[in-house]
Order: sequence, then C-alpha cells, then structure tokens
Amino acid sequence: MQELPQPSFSYSRKWSQRINVLAGILSLLAIVVMVNYLAVRRHHRFHLRSSDQARLSPMTLRLLGTLTNDVKILACFSREETLYQDVRELLREYKSASSRLTLEWVDPLRDPAAAEAMEVRYSIPRAEKAYVLFETQGRTKLVRQSELFDYDLQPLMSGRSREVKRKDFRGEMMFSSAIYSVTSQRSLKAYFLLGLGGSSPRNKDDQGFSRFAALIQNMGMEWETLEALRLTQIPSDCSLLVVVGPRMKAPVPALEAFQRYLDGGGRAFMLFDVFGNQQETGLEEALKKFGVRVGFDTVRDPESVSQRGGLDMQVTHFASHPVNQSMLANENAGVHLIMPRSIQSLPRSAGATEQARVEPLFFTSPAGVLEEPSSLRGPTPGRSARISEAVTNQPLAVAVERGSLPGVAAAQGGVSRLIAAGDSFFLNNQMLSSVANAVFAQNALNWLVDRSVLLGDIGPRPFQEFRLTMTRHERMILNWVFLGAMPGAVLFAGFLVWLRRRS
Repeated sequence: MQELPQPSFSYSRKWSQRINVLAGILSLLAIVVMVNYLAVRRHHRFHLRSSDQARLSPMTLRLLGTLTNDVKILACFSREETLYQDVRELLREYKSASSRLTLEWVDPLRDPAAAEAMEVRYSIPRAEKAYVLFETQGRTKLVRQSELFDYDLQPLMSGRSREVKRKDFRGEMMFSSAIYSVTSQRSLKAYFLLGLGGSSPRNKDDQGFSRFAALIQNMGMEWETLEALRLTQIPSDCSLLVVVGPRMKAPVPALEAFQRYLDGGGRAFMLFDVFGNQQETGLEEALKKFGVRVGFDTVRDPESVSQRGGLDMQVTHFASHPVNQSMLANENAGVHLIMPRSIQSLPRSAGATEQARVEPLFFTSPAGVLEEPSSLRGPTPGRSARISEAVTNQPLAVAVERGSLPGVAAAQGGVSRLIAAGDSFFLNNQMLSSVANAVFAQNALNWLVDRSVLLGDIGPRPFQEFRLTMTRHERMILNWVFLGAMPGAVLFAGFLVWLRRRS
C-alpha cells in the first residue's frame, strides 16, 4: 500500500521558525541595549589625526576631574568666524570630558536676540562679537576671540610684509585657565609698583602694559597700583608684586618694605630693561640676598633671529622648570626680547642666602656675549664694547624660591618666590602677542601664585591657515567646472543609460 507523502512544511515547523526569528530579534535587541549601556559608562574617544587641535592634554583632564561644581559654558560665535570650527571642536571635547560642564551655543548673526540678551545679562561690551563665557555660582570669566591665538610679528618687524598672521592657537590654555579661575575659592590680587620710571598698567599705547594687566585680570586676579614714593608697607592682601622697568633710585622706605615682603613669603615679578642700565635702583642690591645678580650690561646673540637690526632677539633655549613645561613641549616656542640685560645666579660667597634656590628660565644660544650698557634712545643705537671675551649661554631670566627646601622655612613661615627677567619690553602692549611671550607670562604668573594645576603640557598649538590664490580667469574656469561640467557629466551619464534602455 503506497504511503501518502508527508507535507514538507508543517505547522510545528512554522511555529519553530517563528520562535527562532523572535528569539533572534530579542537577542539582537538585548545585545544592542547592553552595548549602549556599556558605551555610555565606558566610552572612549579616539583622535584619528595626530595633530588634532581639540585633543585635551592630561593636565586639563586632571583639572576637569577635580570639578565639584557645575560650570556653564556660553559660546557666542558665528559660523563665519575663522576660529569657529576649532573652538567648537575643542569645547565639545571639554563637555565630553566632564559631566559638570554644560555647553550652549549662540550665533549672533542667526539669533541676534539671544546674543543681545547675553550681552545685557553678563554686561558684555557690544564691541565683543565672538567670545566664550564661563559661569559658575555667580562668578564669570570672559575669553575673547583675540585672546585665542598668538601673532607672528616677524614679517611686519622685518619689513617683508605689512600683514600680521595668526601663529599659534591658545584655546586650551585660555579655557582651562578660565575654568580654574571661576571654580577656585582663592582671592588673588596683584599690585604694580609705580614711580620708578617704568610704564603704567593703565597706559594703552604700544609701550604701556594695559594688555599685561588685562592678562592678569583674565586669570582671575584683581590688580591695583602702589606709589614707591609713598610706600612704607606692602598691603597684606598682596598676592603678587609686579615691578616693571625700574630706572630710578627707590626710596629707602620702599626698599625696606620690599625686603620685608619677600622675607615674609611674598611673590614678585621683576622686569628690568635696558633703560635702567645707567642707574642703580636699590632693587638690584635687594635681589642679591636672594642669589640674583642683575647685570648692568646688554646681551647680544649673533645666532638669534633679529628683526630690528640686532636690537632684538628670539630666545628658544629654555631650562627645565615648571614655568617652561609648555614651552619645552612646543619645539617652535620662543620669547621675543629687546636688548635684554643678563640675570645670573650668585654664589653664596657673594651674599646670597643659603635658603634661596635660583634656577635659570631661558638664556641665549652658546654664542651669547655681554657688552657694555647701551641705550635704545637715539636714532641709531649702536653696539658697545664687550665686557668680556666669554662666549656662552647667557642667562636672561631666573626663578627664585626660598622656604620650600626640606627642613628650611622662610623668615615668617611662607614660601618666597620671585622671577627676575632682563627685559620688560617683551610684555608691553606691542610685544605681548609676539611669538610665545604671552604664554611665558601666563606660566610665570601661575607659578608665582602657586597655581601648579595650570602648569603642565598645555601650550600653544600651531594655527594652520591655508590660502588659495587664483587669478580671475582661473576662478572663472573653476566656476564652470563646478557649475557646468560636473552637473553636466551626471546628466550626460543619465542620458546614456536612458538611451541604452530604449534600444
């Protein structure tokens, strides 16, 4: 008897396949949920470009890891700004690195009402059209677009070009400093010592120091001035004393107050210059007790790049010191000086105290020489005779610390710190943006006021700018290629396909 053929697709097999498909879908959904759960909590960002401007340094990551308060970031940038993409990518990295940060973007061209509301709420000048504002617990810090890059003044000063180009991007430096400023509970105040011949922080011309004072203020420090002629005591709220270009004899009461301030753990930023070569101010003698010799000379370096016929030099030799960490990390970093004086460490036999630790910050190339004091005054400042035949690395700035050595304390229990430089012009309004002068100034200020968390491998990064130069005829050809040839090629290919299908 012939058996009936069995159906090839039974109901049980249908349900078995349906159950398998359903189980596969549920398994896939479970895997997607688990992967997303792990990705949210264990995510990691990869930078495919080795020279990515948005890559955060380890120091910034450590800073963001210490945040305990929420910080609001308000970025007012239009898409037409040159730095828009760099700033946007960098701020996104900040937000990704810390859940304490919130980011809000405002385009003043597309949303002028929101931009105007920000100006009114935070009292931002109307002239500022591109900036980043950091806010937490009522404290704010404004970072302007002009502060996010350094200028290359070499072509302008040498006469090769009248154009000033952007050289280095300083976004991470400024943003990390702003975050630290608004989250720090320390109240800092700097005082400028006036009345010794140097320029004023309120002076806004090229030789003034208003931009340097603004840098101090942008770092979260208030500043005031002191008159040397009436000075008998440094104020108790002085976190940093700044002396710019002393050229006159300081009164005895002022020198005594200066000495007491440093002995009590004070901090000082001393900027000497070539105009003080002819007159002892008394500050030079006070610094000898800290192991510092301020030279009455002029330093020359034949191997340095000069833009002013030998009157200036670009220093690229930096010593290993916390102030110079970001400078050493950037092989193109340099400091642009004008006829600096030598600043050297003294042996203990010359009057230096044993407690002071003096370390050089930067110096000339091995070809550096010392010459007799000369002046910038006059139409053609000339060279002077050599003081000695020694040709070596001449130190131009030193950092001094007293009271931090093991088993050693300062006179009144504090740690005294000072930085002495042989030039003051490199931080004036004209020179502050040259090369990495502002970077050095910011690092020096952070070290002096003991902001060690901001001393690290954050440095300016090369600003890449590409320019395509074409003639009018070349632009016309390019327009025809993009507007005519390329769309026409697509249409022609479509016509050939249509024609083939018709045949």
